[in-house]
Amino acid sequence: MATGKLHKRGVSQVADAIRDGLGAKDDDEIHVTTPQFMRPAGEPGPAAPPSTPDDWEALRSASRWELKERGCRCWSALVEVDEESAGPRARRRGAHYEDVDEGELRLATHELWLLPGEWYSSIPRGFGIIDIFGTDETFEPGKTDDDIRFGCLSFGIVIPLKRSPS
Repeated sequence: MATGKLHKRGVSQVADAIRDGLGAKDDDEIHVTTPQFMRPAGEPGPAAPPSTPDDWEALRSASRWELKERGCRCWSALVEVDEESAGPRARRRGAHYEDVDEGELRLATHELWLLPGEWYSSIPRGFGIIDIFGTDETFEPGKTDDDIRFGCLSFGIVIPLKRSPS
């Protein structure tokens, strides 16, 4: 089980709603425990994690097939937009990304691939990640969330989709 503390009021709308539901004061310390969801039964475990910083960076240029074979999972399709039209979404090395609605998958330019939970202790400090909410982060062991859902962490890497010419 993952454990942590609920944010103080004003940091997160979800935390505020939970505080309201509990009738808690703005600064009450509330401990939260959530279940971990491991890889589904019968699904093979992931490959060994990359072993060097260069190997970790190479994941960003791996194919979808290679990432799946290593145990990563695709989370969402994204579209790259310019800074002026991006709104409050993620920034990744100067490029902004927004979620793609199901009806607009043909517009997708990138995908977010989640890393296997078993890799957490091997991820290098300072490795650039993006979480499932679109937040660009730098991995910090013990500080970055280690929550696991269906075998994967709640963050990963963004890869460009390779399109064949039409």
